[in-house]
This record gives sequence, C-alpha cells and structure tokens, in this order.
Amino acid sequence: MVMARPKKRAKPAASLKVGQFGMMVDAYFGSSINAGIRKTRGEKKVAETIERAKELSIAAEVDRQGFAEELRIIGDLSGAAAVEAGMEKNEWGNFWTRERVDAFRKSRKKRK
Repeated sequence: MVMARPKKRAKPAASLKVGQFGMMVDAYFGSSINAGIRKTRGEKKVAETIERAKELSIAAEVDRQGFAEELRIIGDLSGAAAVEAGMEKNEWGNFWTRERVDAFRKSRKKRK
C-alpha cells in the first residue's frame, strides 16, 4: 500500500510587483544555495534591496489599514472599502474630500 503525500499549501500570490519580484528572487537564491553556488555582490545587494522593499510594503499596509479605520470612525464606509480594495491612479483624484483629508492626517498622527 502506497501512502499519499500530503499536498503542500501554495503561498498566496503577491499583490504588488515588488512582492512578485521578491518571490522570484527568493526562489532563485534558495535554489542557488542548494546547488552550492555563492551569491555575487550584486545578488547580495538585490537581496538587501528586496528586504528593504518588504519592510516598506509592510509599513504601507499598516498605514492603509489605519486610514481605512479612521474613515470608518467618521462614518465613511464607502471610502474605507475603496481604500482597502485599492484604487487606480485616476480614481484617487476623485476620492479626496475635506473629511477624507482630515481622516488621513489624523491616521498619520496616530501612526507616529
């Protein structure tokens, strides 16, 4: 009797291009380490840059969630949903109102 192997859970796809690039480089570095290949200076620099981009991405996500929460506090549920869903560049131009600007500034003050 042959035992079936449990399926590996797939990692969720990265929403940002930076995240997708990071996953590609992580896979490359993982395979190169297993093959005994040493990283070049350029590859080490790319790894450091990707690590910094991940940190900035996490900070941006925290800021986005804080802004959405502040919008909920003032009762702007549609604005909070739009911020959480993400918008294109041209949609942001029509998004801002005085109340939303005040909520954004308030969320930034809470973050610091």
